[in-house]
Amino acid sequence: MTVGDCFAGIGGMSLGLERAGMTIRWQVEVDPYARTVLERHWPHVPRRGDIRLIEPGDLEPVDLVVGGFPCVDLSNAATNGPRRGLAGRRSGLWRDMARLVEGLQPRWVLCENTDAWRRWVPAVRADLARLGYASLPVVVSAAAVGAPHARPRAFVAAHADGEGEPLLAFDVEVARLSTLAGRVPWPDQRVGLDLDDGIPDRLAALKALGNACVSRVAEVIGQAILAVA
Repeated sequence: MTVGDCFAGIGGMSLGLERAGMTIRWQVEVDPYARTVLERHWPHVPRRGDIRLIEPGDLEPVDLVVGGFPCVDLSNAATNGPRRGLAGRRSGLWRDMARLVEGLQPRWVLCENTDAWRRWVPAVRADLARLGYASLPVVVSAAAVGAPHARPRAFVAAHADGEGEPLLAFDVEVARLSTLAGRVPWPDQRVGLDLDDGIPDRLAALKALGNACVSRVAEVIGQAILAVA
C-alpha cells in the first residue's frame, strides 16, 4: 500500500506505517528542521513544503493519505491563546489536507491528533462524509502498545466505499493488534532528560521530542488497515 504523509513532522507516522509494510511515496512538511530529519531517513522520498501551496496534481496518487495536522488550536496543553479548534489558523490547515484528499481520491484516509477529540473529530468526519468517505474514530495511547507513558492520540480512519464495512473489521484489528504490541518489551530510549520514554527509534533529537507521533502506535494502525484492505 502506498502512502502520502501530509504533515510529516519528523516522521513518526511515516516510520510506523513503513514498519507496518507500507511504502511512503511523498511527504509534506514546512518546518526546515523537520525536513532535515526526513531527508536523512527518507532521502529518496519527494517532499513538498507549505501544504497551502500544493495542488493535488503536484502529488503522486496513493492508496492512503495520512496527516497529523497541527494541534495548536486543539490541544489541552495549548497556552498561547483560546482553543479555536479547526477555525484556528494552524489547526485549520486540515482544510488543505481535505482539499488534497478530494483531488487525489485515495481509498483510505487517516487523520491523527490530540485526544481532545470533540474539538476536531466530529468536524473532520463531517468533511470526510461530504467527500464520500465513511469514517471511524479510535483512540490509541502509547501505553496501550507497551510504552511507559500515556500519550493518548485520536485517529480518524476513513474508507472511500462510503458504507463503512471495512472500518468495522479495522476497529477489531486495532484492538487485537494493540494488545499484541503491548506485550512486546519497550526499549529504553531516553535522551538524557527525564522527559519521556520510548520516543520513536531513529528520531531521538531533543528538539523533536514534542513533534512526533509514537511510531509503534502508527505501526499498529497501519497493520490494522493492511489486514482489512
